[in-house]
Amino acid sequence: MPVSREHSTASAASSHSGTGARTTLRMGAGTQVCADAELKGEISIGQRCFVHPKARIIAEAGPIIMGDGNMIEEQALIINEFDTTEKSSGGPMDRQIMYIGSNNMFEIGTTVKSKKIGDNNVFECKSFIGKNVEVSSGCTIGALCCVMCRDRLPENCVIYGQDRLRRIAAERPQNPNVLYEYLSHVAPKFHNMKRSSKSQSSSSSAAAAQKTPTQ
Repeated sequence: MPVSREHSTASAASSHSGTGARTTLRMGAGTQVCADAELKGEISIGQRCFVHPKARIIAEAGPIIMGDGNMIEEQALIINEFDTTEKSSGGPMDRQIMYIGSNNMFEIGTTVKSKKIGDNNVFECKSFIGKNVEVSSGCTIGALCCVMCRDRLPENCVIYGQDRLRRIAAERPQNPNVLYEYLSHVAPKFHNMKRSSKSQSSSSSAAAAQKTPTQ
């Protein structure tokens, strides 16, 4: 699984939500996040990722660490949430880290709560992955399929249909690099993107520096 990447070209943004919780975002080189995506908590995204408008990434129980080349579409929800039993007990809650590998595709309306996800997986429209499911690599979760029970999906596992049938694919899903190339050129023309400054508090000074004429 990937670990947090801190490239020399990486950028970070910090803000406070209305509840006072601090949001920290680290983005690798080439990553683009639409301004109206919802991000909360400590989030680290690798290189050449794309987060669509209205996508939600919520790091409640601890950090969310993503690798490179991930695509997160509209209304997709990636959430690192606390266990409900820990919440109800009233005691201290353990900090938990959600790891997401590289080149994963989170399609429209999907919900992912798994704490550990490998590489080259596809979560099709409105699929649901519970927090007790470990997803290896090369898996495809079909549209509207729900996987809740404690399980580890083997590599190249495909779950499909109303009965959530399973099979092992001969190959991994296609790498989403081609989609990234298209979105990275087209989307900024129609959507505002997250600023690539080190913090929102310093964005005004950065903008002023850009307006200063060069000698």
